[in-house]
Amino acid sequence: MGLRVEERLDRYELRRAIGTGASGTVYEAWDTVLTRRVAVKVVRLAGKQKLEIEELLARFRQEAQVASRLSHPGVVSVYDYGEKDGVAFIVMEFVTGETLKAVLDRGERLALPLVAEIMRGVLMALGHCHGRGIVHRDIKPANIMLPTEGGVKLTDFGIARIENSELTIVGTVMGTPPYMSPEQFSGLEAVDFRTDIWSSGVVLYELLTGTRPFPGDTMTKIRQQVANAPVEPPSRRAPGLPAAVDDLVLRALRKLPADRIPSAEAFAAALQAALPATPGGGVAKPSGRLPGRLVAGGIAAAFVLAAGAAAWLWLRPSPPVAAPGGSPPAGHGQPSIAGPVARPQPTASLAGQLAALPCSTVTAAAGVTEGVTLLHGIIGTGAPRARLDAIIAGLPLTAVDAGVQTFPATAPACRLAELVRAHAGEPGAGSARLSTFDGRTGLFAGEDIRLQLRMPDFDGEVWLEDLDGNGNVTHLMEINLGASPRFRAGALVGLGRGGDDLIGHANQQAGSDILVAVVSSEKLFSGARPPEEAADRFVDALGAAIDELRRRGGRVAADALVLTTSPR
Repeated sequence: MGLRVEERLDRYELRRAIGTGASGTVYEAWDTVLTRRVAVKVVRLAGKQKLEIEELLARFRQEAQVASRLSHPGVVSVYDYGEKDGVAFIVMEFVTGETLKAVLDRGERLALPLVAEIMRGVLMALGHCHGRGIVHRDIKPANIMLPTEGGVKLTDFGIARIENSELTIVGTVMGTPPYMSPEQFSGLEAVDFRTDIWSSGVVLYELLTGTRPFPGDTMTKIRQQVANAPVEPPSRRAPGLPAAVDDLVLRALRKLPADRIPSAEAFAAALQAALPATPGGGVAKPSGRLPGRLVAGGIAAAFVLAAGAAAWLWLRPSPPVAAPGGSPPAGHGQPSIAGPVARPQPTASLAGQLAALPCSTVTAAAGVTEGVTLLHGIIGTGAPRARLDAIIAGLPLTAVDAGVQTFPATAPACRLAELVRAHAGEPGAGSARLSTFDGRTGLFAGEDIRLQLRMPDFDGEVWLEDLDGNGNVTHLMEINLGASPRFRAGALVGLGRGGDDLIGHANQQAGSDILVAVVSSEKLFSGARPPEEAADRFVDALGAAIDELRRRGGRVAADALVLTTSPR
């Protein structure tokens, strides 16, 4: 059963909805124990599949855990987390004010000292986050709150990353495209604090000029500009800006992370020094309170950002459609949580386009959040990836989450990827899902490789294959266990010795390996394979074995991921 307004979650009385987003609804609420106003972000679990619930809860808990580690006046505080009666909820500080996006949407141009004041607040809050190993990864005007009492507050840590933790998924492209760094778009390496430096540079550029440095109406256009286009100095779009401001913005937006400003604190100090003197003769300094003109009409609107814990690669919101008689559509603007909404399934056209992609395992499924299509899998670099980008750019969908990794498109790798896709189970319960234990797919030489597998909806034996850059396949289960183990349907299992997750260590050579898990309801090969063999030979044998098993009525599910090793 869904929640109703004025219903209670534990000690919190929900009073009115104040925001909605991809991951749920935010309510103004009352803490009946501490007798204070709070914001409660609620996500519905009813009507979702078990695997969907697990994924959604993992992301939602992550948001609460990340924010709870921070204690800074520039960060919205998290007080509590809970799960009850088919919902999960985060209890947060209630902020009265508006977002920086709301200011920009009104077309306001801010004085340079005020720009410095806002950005210094953002950068000092980021410095606090970075000092505790947390990378926000989604800095944008919509996630910057301007409280009526003054200052700046960062919100929405739903896709934040904690250094050296399971909260990073290399190869998954996450963020908001106009503000994403080159390394975020590539998905090939773990992003660090320097991606927040880039995003802050984009926000600063927008405040200075009223435009973004990389405009575009599709993800593909923005991605190409971010990767290749030079940055036009802000003064060309806003004449009169000091040369020092140009230099600072261009440093923040350098393509290589190592070339950017070295820290958020250094960025804040340099920005303050770069701005012109105020009439009083000195550099503008934050007053601790933002002028009231930033709040429309001098009256603050109660607002807490409710953007999703998952960030979509490209978002195209559909405008509300009027109901018969010209009234607003049902639920539009209503302060209530409706019951579960049926998620649209990916179209047959999309499935056909993905099935025709060469050198890939990419498939589509309905996402955890209504109206979202998830793209899952791996794809070769170059022409295959370009074809996928073209498909994504042309999708008439509300939102797409493209958690797709790339790999060097050699002939053996492409053949293996296409075989996995051809023999994978249908998206959902019939699929196997291979992942690293901590979510990281970018490793340093010598690091542990820990793998886990979500079994499909049938019992089966598991083969785990490692295709290296030299075109050889290593049979990891045979090496570790001397046989292919058998696991029960739906289980989440470690693939190391004795059922743990440690399968080995990243070697000393930089490069990418494709790991493939194959689950078969019956024995796949009649005998043991050699510990290592040529990929072409193995792909032929694997394809023939799967075809024979299916002729006997057996079932097969497969999944793949890419592990990238870097030297220390």
